[in-house]
Amino acid sequence: MGEAIFTRCVNSPSILPIGKGGTGANTAWQARTNLEVEKITNLYSNSSGTNGTITLSQAFTDFGAIRVYYRVNEGERKSETFFNMGVSSPSVQLNHYNTNGTNIYMRAVPITFSNKTVTWGQNAWFWRENGTWGGSNSAGQIKVYRINGYAY
Repeated sequence: MGEAIFTRCVNSPSILPIGKGGTGANTAWQARTNLEVEKITNLYSNSSGTNGTITLSQAFTDFGAIRVYYRVNEGERKSETFFNMGVSSPSVQLNHYNTNGTNIYMRAVPITFSNKTVTWGQNAWFWRENGTWGGSNSAGQIKVYRINGYAY
């Protein structure tokens, strides 16, 4: 009884361990993780990025959602989240768009998940400059540098 009164009456709040009704966390993200409301697992990480086959640390089917972090060359970083990945060998597409005045640039690459393997498709690069469309297959444009799995 004395311990319960102390934890409610203490002047400066403290973190309660899970066994005492708290989460043992300092942030909302940590609290969700500790309670396993949303558990995030790093499945792949490479600060240089890759545009080739990726081996995940766990099967993608163990997770309700997958977030893929990628960038174009060494430039802007983006991420895409894909839900309901529980189908056999799903393919998703990573897209990067930017504009420069009246010009439009788009880079895209399909990736396919299979168990612990992510297979890379062909990079494509499309653009519209001065009213004229162009395009090419351009290896190395989009690179994946991290993949996280989200379990709920």
